[in-house]
Order: sequence, then structure tokens, then C-alpha cells
Amino acid sequence: MQSHKVIKGTGKIPAYTILVNEANMEMDELQAFINALCYNHQIITSAVSLPEPIYQADEWAKRGRNNFRTIKQKLDKLPRKPNGKVDWDEVTNKLCYMDRKLELTRSNA
Repeated sequence: MQSHKVIKGTGKIPAYTILVNEANMEMDELQAFINALCYNHQIITSAVSLPEPIYQADEWAKRGRNNFRTIKQKLDKLPRKPNGKVDWDEVTNKLCYMDRKLELTRSNA
């Protein structure tokens, strides 16, 4: 199923696999639902190539990776717990926007 209009080149049609169908939806219903999710990007009025939750998760993962790389460069070393393991809670506190100037600013990955 290709929900989006190809702007340049050849479109890559995603392959979907239904792992669990708890709602017992028919295949036509599932396709319509997945197609509708491709129109929920909110930044543009046309469809994106993947359902919005998947598309956005990928963009946020890229942003997280880039932020993590940056913090590793800025810090001499990652914060560690007394046992020597990375203190991921502290890393999260350093990277998050909560209680920061940008907290109420919308950002798109």
C-alpha cells in the first residue's frame, strides 16, 4: 500500500506485517486505518510514506541520537553511578527540555 504521492524518483512501498490483531479488524479496515495514519503528519496536508506514529518515532530517534552524540562530545565523560555504570537518569536530565526555556516550545524532530 502506497499512501503518499512520490515527488521524486521511484516510491518505496513499505511492507506491513500484522503481528497481533486484537481488534479483529478485517484487512480492508486495517488498510484504511493505516492509510489514514499516513495523513496525520500535521506539518503538510499530503500523506507521508509511513503511518505518522512510525514516521515521527523515527525522526525523534534520529534527534535523540544526535543529541546524545553532542552531549558525549561536550562532556569529558558520561555521568556514572558509583558502580561504574552510566547514569542514564542523569543523561536524560541533561538532555530533556523539562524545566528549561524551551519546555513550552513545540519542536518537530
